[in-house]
Amino acid sequence: RGNLDGIEGEFRKLYQECDGEFDEQVTTTWVAVYTTPLEGIYSRSPKKMRDTLGRRWTKVDYHAFVALKTSDRFFWSIEKQQNGIYINMKENLGEVVDKFGLSNRKPPILCEKKTSETRCSMDQLIAILGEEENNYNATYNSCHHLSKRLFDKIALKDTWEFTRPPEYICMVIISILSTIIAAFYFRDKI
Repeated sequence: RGNLDGIEGEFRKLYQECDGEFDEQVTTTWVAVYTTPLEGIYSRSPKKMRDTLGRRWTKVDYHAFVALKTSDRFFWSIEKQQNGIYINMKENLGEVVDKFGLSNRKPPILCEKKTSETRCSMDQLIAILGEEENNYNATYNSCHHLSKRLFDKIALKDTWEFTRPPEYICMVIISILSTIIAAFYFRDKI
């Protein structure tokens, strides 16, 4: 987990863990926003229910995070959780996209937007992250907001827009009711 008061120290620590050397000349070469279903009713449902509800649920409520590649060929994920901002660095993309720490992310994991038109130095990335607050607020400082701000500042010519459809509240209620109905329907078939 990244401590934003000592973000440069966190970056250095991550580099050392991967036998790398912190180099301010390293730049980003690729950035993407990924989404995955949030924990909750959907992800705790039996597989048949997840398959039935999956596409509808991820349109309603999902977790977003940024993945990026640096010129020294490391991959990073940066994301906001309720208890802070987490930074992960590995030698291959799958390790930061498919996993959060040691845990597997819930499928489907979707790449929403990506670009290789980026040139952000590590110093610039540290400064961008230094502007962020650790506190979480679903209305204005969630994983979606952090992902948008990071993507928009790192990408040269592109932006990522996250939207919730106007009927968001109705979709949440319908999804919950669908889950209850599906649970009732599938309870004898599981």
